[in-house]
Amino acid sequence: MKKLSLLAATFVAAFASLPATAADGTINIEGEVTSNTCVINAADTNQTITLPKINVSQLAAQGASAAHSRFVIRISGCAGSATNARAFFEANGVNVDYTQNALKNLITTTDKAQGVGFALWNESNRQRIKIGTPGNDHGTSWIPVSGAGPVELGYEASYLRTTTAAIVPGKVRGQVQFSIDYN
Repeated sequence: MKKLSLLAATFVAAFASLPATAADGTINIEGEVTSNTCVINAADTNQTITLPKINVSQLAAQGASAAHSRFVIRISGCAGSATNARAFFEANGVNVDYTQNALKNLITTTDKAQGVGFALWNESNRQRIKIGTPGNDHGTSWIPVSGAGPVELGYEASYLRTTTAAIVPGKVRGQVQFSIDYN
């Protein structure tokens, strides 16, 4: 009898430690894997965009941007049924400030600027790109592609004031990964 009650107590204790399984919502995830491909120019796969030095006064209020600097991603040799392409700037919780829709300042030394990150912009209409946002509302424009190419996907990077507090001058460095999106 003692063996049975010990077994029952072990059974109850095991189930008491399981997490509750009540659901409050559902997340559906969809995507598509395609054979559409373009070749990215090798020099464009790992770029460094150097913005000019600016004065903190150029970023007068939270959300202000300055020193818009153009960069391109060149693609060619597009194959498959895709007729358009664009860059998708990927989400990365370490590098992206989702509240400000900005690239975080990754400098960790004492000469780090505070209150400043980077914004990405669509070159064709200067619309701010929503980093890591899938679908048609993330801010990059579709560019027509042909089999031969080359085609330039044009974007801009800028400083972005991310705080209402005073900016602490210093160095700023950000990073974002991208992939090519097709339709």
